[in-house]
Amino acid sequence: MTNFLIIEHDKQSAQNLLKLLRILGYCIDGIFGSAERALSHIKTSRPDIVLLNKNLSANLEAVKLAAYLKRKVNIPSVYLVHESDKETVHDIQSDGILGILHKPFLLETLQTEIKKVLSKLSAPKSISINSVDYPKFTGILDACSAHVTQIHPKNISKQYLFSGNHHETVLVVEDENAVRHITQRILTSLGYRTIMNSNGKAALQTILEMNGGIDLIILDMKLPEMDGFEFYCELQVINPKVPVLFVSGYDIKTESIKLRHSGIHASRFLQKPYNKEALRQKLDEMLHHSKIRDSQRVSPHR
Repeated sequence: MTNFLIIEHDKQSAQNLLKLLRILGYCIDGIFGSAERALSHIKTSRPDIVLLNKNLSANLEAVKLAAYLKRKVNIPSVYLVHESDKETVHDIQSDGILGILHKPFLLETLQTEIKKVLSKLSAPKSISINSVDYPKFTGILDACSAHVTQIHPKNISKQYLFSGNHHETVLVVEDENAVRHITQRILTSLGYRTIMNSNGKAALQTILEMNGGIDLIILDMKLPEMDGFEFYCELQVINPKVPVLFVSGYDIKTESIKLRHSGIHASRFLQKPYNKEALRQKLDEMLHHSKIRDSQRVSPHR
């Protein structure tokens, strides 16, 4: 029997959900009003699914928590949202989100929505390229590329073979809600996993928790409490290897002066507002083109 853990700060809503789930015959691992208390409990308990209020009142954002649970303990999450929340449909594409349960909870509707969630959980997983089998895949890719190049030497490249199948995780540090939502939609449509933070301190904590799991950071230059330059200086202590794309709604040339003194190239900046194509080009340049160049680089000892 599926075992649920509920994270919901609205006590009445949480109790109603608990009652309905028990009527439907499901087990409840616990109810918590904050993400912090739930995480402490999960260390000693292993629920099958976390039912998570999308709009947590604490500092830990729901998207961030869901990604953390999926990556660290392989527990998927389901959003608890109001019917009026139209933005949520885009968030369920984030890593670790199985689906949505709508408030106010009604027995028949809840039963239907849970069945949809459980069907995703039990569905056969598609084959993915992960860190374990990636070297084997790379060998196959090299062989295929060499074979096809013999037939069409000017019509194929590793870049083409990789395009549209990104598996990188991008952390967006942006305090404007509208910009965060738009950026997340663009990144999701491009195939990236996304984690969103609204300030620098929370983002630094995310980087520590992810322990090397962030592939690129999109950083707004103007943030509350800690601006982009201060964040970048802190990042050099924690993880200096992760690439950073700096964005700003102000004059990007003026904003970049301080960072250029730190050795940051102009190609690492993007003016707001940016569109999907502009962001895609920057990400390709910073992530994929550099990887292809590295793979094609000839060793000086050859």
